[in-house]
Amino acid sequence: STFTVRNLFYNVPARRKFLKSNQTEFGHIVNEIERVALAHPEVAIELTHQNEQVLSLPVSAVKQRIVNLFGRKINEALLPVDVETSVVKVSGFCSNLDNVKGKGAKQFFFVNGRYFRSPLLHKAVMKAYENLIPESYTPSYFIYLDVDPTTVDVNIHPTKAEIKFEEDQILFQTVFAAVKEALGKLGV
Repeated sequence: STFTVRNLFYNVPARRKFLKSNQTEFGHIVNEIERVALAHPEVAIELTHQNEQVLSLPVSAVKQRIVNLFGRKINEALLPVDVETSVVKVSGFCSNLDNVKGKGAKQFFFVNGRYFRSPLLHKAVMKAYENLIPESYTPSYFIYLDVDPTTVDVNIHPTKAEIKFEEDQILFQTVFAAVKEALGKLGV
């Protein structure tokens, strides 16, 4: 599929006046493309802006997709996360202790192939790193959850970016344990 967007708010000046600078709006587009690309590494994605190719991502495994998006340097920093219970399968990657950042950490959660934000699960990840990294630093993570779709409510936020799980405390404990296990393989 090819999507071309030009003059999106040409006939809707009320919307157009709320747009930020071209650079800021394009940054939002890139962020959304990154989320889709990470959620679906089985799909090749290209992004062109003003006749210049910004991204060219071939079909790949999850780790290679992360490297293709964020550079080869991140490859050395990624620890595999992999735990399965009767409620959830947790997979993906988190950063090792040498690659935590004060700002700019890449942090992504996906459930059943869909990006979402979760303050609760972010706390689970941060709890796993507790006393291992400086207080103001955060790790990068790319965590994929597979759960029964009937246990997920995506209609709690207007942008559908936040979701509610029936078994949120079980998920908290499982994500915490999965990340802690990945860090434990470092001998910490």
